[in-house]
Amino acid sequence: MTRQTAGGIPIACAFAPSHMTGFFALGMGTSYGAGITLSKGCATECRALAGKPGKAVFRINGKLVKKHETRVSRLVLRKFALLFPAFFKSNSLSIAHSHDFPCGFGMGSSASAALSLSLALNRLLGSPLSRAKAVKIAAEADLECGCGVLGVYASATGGFLAKKSPKSAVSRLLAQRGCTLLFGFLSPISTKAVLGNKKTMESIGRAGAPAAKEFFKAPTLYNLALVSNRFAIDSGIAKGKAKKLLLADRQCGMAMLGNTFFWVFPDMQSALLARKHYAKQFKKMELCSPSEKGAMLA
Repeated sequence: MTRQTAGGIPIACAFAPSHMTGFFALGMGTSYGAGITLSKGCATECRALAGKPGKAVFRINGKLVKKHETRVSRLVLRKFALLFPAFFKSNSLSIAHSHDFPCGFGMGSSASAALSLSLALNRLLGSPLSRAKAVKIAAEADLECGCGVLGVYASATGGFLAKKSPKSAVSRLLAQRGCTLLFGFLSPISTKAVLGNKKTMESIGRAGAPAAKEFFKAPTLYNLALVSNRFAIDSGIAKGKAKKLLLADRQCGMAMLGNTFFWVFPDMQSALLARKHYAKQFKKMELCSPSEKGAMLA
């Protein structure tokens, strides 16, 4: 049931966790690899307002943003508008995304924003769509904008997920209980630019299958970081300062796709000590834990 503010404004909220991919491989027209769903992500609040019908105002972490900063979310809106034209012709919307991680750094920000928006919009409309349909709309929007392939589905499912080969099913792996992940954010990478670069894609093609083989010898979060490190270097995705950092610390993995680095620690105390050690190297650092939970209404 849709909630209302004290002033009677209909409001709906949803949260979608970030899913970070450690490495990926390509084959038979699909992708496979491994990644982990995190306890942090994107929360979205939708409000139906009186005003100019069809207008949508977006905020990210409290700030008004330009259209190009919300391409995927606006495409989700357009897909809903095609399904429910009467609602969008008679209402304007206020949409607020609250991201725990910076956008463009390989933390699945577009996927978690699209999914949390799709779920919240569906609730605002009275839940006319099934959860599966709302997830599909978000996934299509993310893919059509060139931001990712399976990130939305991973965010919807939750957990430590891996796929061994193009033909195999997705496996749900066991993440070490109590472990903490530390992330260091250096700079963003354009997913579209990487996936559209023929030379880089050829390098990814050569590095991906060996990475998958090595990971499944010991499918743990610790090994994900090790395999991710080598994959980022061998594929050519890591360049310049990012490559130097990975070569200097082989325990450090790299998020796909972003100059974002991650370490896996057995507990929070170890991660906090490491954050003090690495703090000067990064613009921002975040701590979080693995999550078995997928996207949900709030």
